[in-house]
Amino acid sequence: MTALIAIRELAKSFGPVPALADVSLDIRENEFFALLGPSGCGKTTLLRILAGFEMPDRGSVTLDGKDLVAIPANRRPVNMMFQSYALFPHMTVAGNVSYGLEMEGVKGPELARRVRDALAMVQLEPVAGRKPHLLSGGQRQRVALARALVKRPRLLLLDEPLAALDKKLREQMRIELKRIQHDTGITFLVVTHDQEEALVMADRIALMDRGAVAQLGSPRELYDRPATRFVAGFIGMSNVLEGRATAGGVAVAGLGALPATGEGIAPGAPVSLTIRPERVRLVAGGGGQVAGKITGIAYLGQDLLLQIGLPGRADPLVARLASGHPLADGLREGMAVSCDWAAADARMLTE
Repeated sequence: MTALIAIRELAKSFGPVPALADVSLDIRENEFFALLGPSGCGKTTLLRILAGFEMPDRGSVTLDGKDLVAIPANRRPVNMMFQSYALFPHMTVAGNVSYGLEMEGVKGPELARRVRDALAMVQLEPVAGRKPHLLSGGQRQRVALARALVKRPRLLLLDEPLAALDKKLREQMRIELKRIQHDTGITFLVVTHDQEEALVMADRIALMDRGAVAQLGSPRELYDRPATRFVAGFIGMSNVLEGRATAGGVAVAGLGALPATGEGIAPGAPVSLTIRPERVRLVAGGGGQVAGKITGIAYLGQDLLLQIGLPGRADPLVARLASGHPLADGLREGMAVSCDWAAADARMLTE
């Protein structure tokens, strides 16, 4: 797939504090790309450089092979949807969407057609004459999206676009944003600290940490094959057991040799074994490799989260079990249980 945006060795500091440290990555044509990470990781600074609100200290950003940094913000083929939506309260929905086109001199039937098409895209034609205060949170979000899309940018930047919505509406709008991106073919770049949001919407994710890209890949790659302890801990929930690499896994003090996979790690090297809770299997009759006692049970509706205390360890092992699992009904706190996992489901990490 063709790269639309090429970022090379981009650096930015605010006084003595580095916000970006030689970041290099490509954003492809027609993809939904996510910049993910905790507060202060540099994702918003990178977004602002792409939008033209900040200038880098060094490095380059090109769009279609042309220097993007040299283009003033108001002339870039880039549009931005702000977290606050920033709608004009005195204008109707249609007026908000048409404003940017009017400033560019679009008028008459062409203006009406493009506004109508943009509102149809986000399914807001019935409320075109309403003011923003008469809309729900999800509708205001879609007005802001239509206003950003109506100018047909090559790149649409979305800054925490779902942060102001409640949980149920966020879940609905994730799917809606993905649909709109697919239908328009416009490259979307979303900045978020919500790992579930990035997993659901993005084709690829750049997970950032302290101004650098910790790992770049598809949601499945980051979840199933984390490159570092930071990635394993930030993307979803993960158990971490410290030990030393063996030929077939990790030797953990007090627990013995546990199965795991890892590439190019010498036996005896200090490593972390990471295993997702849903990959931990409960074994009936005590035949598993790891034995412990249930110290906590959280009911999540479709799932149970079990905390399993292990001998000599302060942190429990967490297992995720479907509510309909044959063993689920009989589980109680204080019960002795046994568990194991497949080697392919656990990772050895050195960083």
